[in-house]
Order: sequence, then structure tokens, then C-alpha cells
Amino acid sequence: MPGRDFGRTGTLPIGPGHDRAAVYGILWDTEDEPESWLRAGEGLSAAWLTATRLGVSMVPLSGVVETDGTRQTLRQMLAGLGFPYLAMRLGIADRAQAAPPHTPRLPTEQVVDTSAVDAGTR
Repeated sequence: MPGRDFGRTGTLPIGPGHDRAAVYGILWDTEDEPESWLRAGEGLSAAWLTATRLGVSMVPLSGVVETDGTRQTLRQMLAGLGFPYLAMRLGIADRAQAAPPHTPRLPTEQVVDTSAVDAGTR
């Protein structure tokens, strides 16, 4: 998928690690009910975990389904078979380029409160 043409050249150079070969997918179902949205979330979770395991980067793009016009366009692209819930951009990082550093995480004891469980064991 080529990058978008904004009508004029930008000032930032495109680096050698730029992903020019991304592919896009649509998460969809035949129903548009709350249960369908729940199943779509479960499907997204499974897809994301699988992509991570395979070394594929995945970026969810919800904006295209949040606007009725683009959601209907996506539905037409699905030949009216179902309702789109989410677009996904998939790509593989260039292994020759250094990866960005991982986001720092807080220690588990600072974000998980086990005091209720601990109190019940006393």
C-alpha cells in the first residue's frame, strides 16, 4: 500500500526502514449486534497475539468505521456480506534497522493491587 500523497513534498526524509509493503485487513462479521462486537474484540485479540508471535506489526485503525460514510464504503467493498468493525495495518519491520527501545513498564506490585486477596489468606 503506497503512502498517501498530501499534494506537496514534506520536510522529513523517508528513512531506509520505511515500510512500503504494508497490507491492510478488515475485521468484520455478518451481524451488527453487541454480541457480534464482542466476538470481533475476541477475534482482534487472537489476531494480534498471532501477529506478535509471527513478528508481524499490527496497527488497528478504528477511525474508518467511526464515520458512517467510510463504514458504508467498506461494507460495499465487502460486497454487502457483513459489517466492518475495524481496519488493520499489517507489516514486518526491516530487520536491518534498529528497533526502537521498548516502552518502560512499572513493576507489577505498583499496578496490581492484591490487598483484598492477601487479606483473605490471613
